[in-house]
Amino acid sequence: ETNPHLAVIASNRRDSRFFDLYLTPIDGSPARLLAQNESAITEYFVDQWLVPRAVVRQASPRKVAIRAGSHGDINHWREGIELAPADFLTTQVVGLTPDGRHLFVVRRDLDDTTRLVAYETNTWHEQLLYESRNFDIEAVLLDSASGFPDAIGLSGLRRRWVGLTDRSKSALEFIASIHPGDFSVIDRTSNSRLWLIEFSWDRGSNAYYVVDVVSSSVVPLFTARPKLDQLSSILSPMEPVEV
Repeated sequence: ETNPHLAVIASNRRDSRFFDLYLTPIDGSPARLLAQNESAITEYFVDQWLVPRAVVRQASPRKVAIRAGSHGDINHWREGIELAPADFLTTQVVGLTPDGRHLFVVRRDLDDTTRLVAYETNTWHEQLLYESRNFDIEAVLLDSASGFPDAIGLSGLRRRWVGLTDRSKSALEFIASIHPGDFSVIDRTSNSRLWLIEFSWDRGSNAYYVVDVVSSSVVPLFTARPKLDQLSSILSPMEPVEV
C-alpha cells in the first residue's frame, strides 16, 4: 500500500548541476537518497509506491531521451524514445503501469494528429490507444488497478471526454448530465467510484461536486464565486465560433 507520510522530492543538494531523487518523510525526518542523477536527468516519474519507473534526460544538446525500467540503476536503463528538443515540447509522459512494464505517452505528430501511445518498456513495442485529428488530448485518466488509461479529455471549442472502457463511458455520460458546463476531473477514489469534479461555464462561477458514479448520486460542494452566481439570469451565454 502507499504511504501517505512519505513524498518523493528532486533536489540538487548533492551537486548544484543535477537533481537527485529523495524519499522524504513529511514529518521532517532525514530524507533518503532514492536515485542519484549521473546522466543529465531532467524529469522523473514514480509509481504509486514512490518507486522511480521512467526518466527524461538531456542526452545531448540536440537530443532528449526517455528511458524506463522497473528495477536497478536508473542511469543504466534502456533508452526507448529519442526526440529533438522541439519535438519534446509536444510530447508528454502521462504515466506507467504499477509494474513499470508499460509507459503511456501523448504526442503530436507531423500530420497534426495527437496520439495516445503505450510502449512496452522491455521491448519498446508501440501500441496506439487513441488518436484525434481535430482535438488535442489534454488529460488522461489512469485506472488505479491496472494503470492503463481508461478516459481521455479532449480540448476544442468545448472540452469533451472519451471513455476507453465501458465503465468509464458510463461514468462520464452521467457526469456530463449533471451540469451544462464543461468539466474537469480533479481526482477519483482508488476504486473509481467517487469522482471530484469541477464544472466551468459562462453563466456563473466554477462549481465543485462529489459524484458517486455507482449509485448515480451527486453531492454539491461549493461554487468559487457565490456573488457571481446570483447574476446568472442576466449573464449572456457564450457560443463557440469556428473561423
